[in-house]
Amino acid sequence: MLRAIHAIFDTSDLPCIEAFRKRFDPLFPHIQAHLTVVFPFDLPVSDEALLAHGQTCTEGLRAFSMELQRAECSTDDHFWLSVRPSPTLEELTRRLHEGPLAPLAVRQFGATPHITLARPPLPPDLQEEFLKLSLHFPFSRTITSILLEAIEPEGGSLELGRFSLPE
Repeated sequence: MLRAIHAIFDTSDLPCIEAFRKRFDPLFPHIQAHLTVVFPFDLPVSDEALLAHGQTCTEGLRAFSMELQRAECSTDDHFWLSVRPSPTLEELTRRLHEGPLAPLAVRQFGATPHITLARPPLPPDLQEEFLKLSLHFPFSRTITSILLEAIEPEGGSLELGRFSLPE
């Protein structure tokens, strides 16, 4: 079973983002808007070991701000909000890619931090639909927790653990 680790932020004051995801992201019913910190992986590491690793990696971290810069299409036809790298996000990413997840560190190199809004196939009018949201960039959101997810074979999501970051 694939697993992944995500940074979670509150979108309650941005209902337009969730409405957009609901229309264009088939993962909407399975997982809230998120920034993937460790992309889906299949390593022979127990859930308990991953939870312990997540706990260790988040110790001493506080909630932190991320800046969403602009909407763009990726080379593999995903539509996302790019996130400006920050020292705290980079530190969290580095920590998570150590220990039992060290084999994934090379794969993470060069990944663009982002919030996925739509997945292929993208409709031709997607950009126009997004512009109707009238979002003004850049804007910030606060990462308040880290989520360890198991991805079920049929695409569902199972929360294995969540680590709150104090304000």
